Formats: sequence, C-alpha cells, structure tokens
Amino acid sequence: TACQLITRVFVMPFSGSSGRLSRMPRAAMSVDELEIGQKYEGTVDFVKPFGAFVDFGCESKGLVHVSQLRDGFVGNINDVVQRGQAVEVWVKSVDDGRIGLTMVESKLQGGGGSR
Repeated sequence: TACQLITRVFVMPFSGSSGRLSRMPRAAMSVDELEIGQKYEGTVDFVKPFGAFVDFGCESKGLVHVSQLRDGFVGNINDVVQRGQAVEVWVKSVDDGRIGLTMVESKLQGGGGSR
C-alpha cells in the first residue's frame, strides 16, 4: 500500500515589521491610481435598490448606480445583477474617495440612461 503525503500551503501577508500575520487582504490599487474610463473586471459584493457595489481590486468598492447597469430603464435591480456575479465595469468618476462605476461603456461621458 502506497502512502501519499499531501501538503497544503497557505500564504498570508505579514503586517509590517512586527512579523505578525495580517488577515486583511491587501488592496491591489489605491483610489489615487484609478483613471476615468479604465475598464476592470469585478464581482458584485452587495446590491441595494439604488445600485450595486462592486469589488474590482481597489481599496474601496465602487458603486454602479441603477442608471448605469444597462441601457434603458431598470425596474428591478435584482433582474440585472446578483451578489457574487462577475461583471465588467468602467470607472466613471472618483469624488472624495467615492468611486462611481458604469457597466455600459457608452455612458462614460453622459449621465444616466434613458427611461
């Protein structure tokens, strides 16, 4: 009978010079690094009636306002996006650390969608 040795390695970032493990994942980029019009892939973190918050690798999540989810009117946001859904987003605005995103590239220049 052969015996197998299975090894699992877990990598966690260190917290500063103390050498202690940090359970907080490190952000891939800061808000200051964002550029208007840049495209990212992200995941819907949570959905509210006014929009969806998307984790796209920045230190802060971005908001896709309901008017920026698709062309046309959105009657029920849950018909368009769900928590955990992979989405493509573009940075529409950055204001005082708040990140505005859109899922419709053509809406980068203008406001909301048509009703």
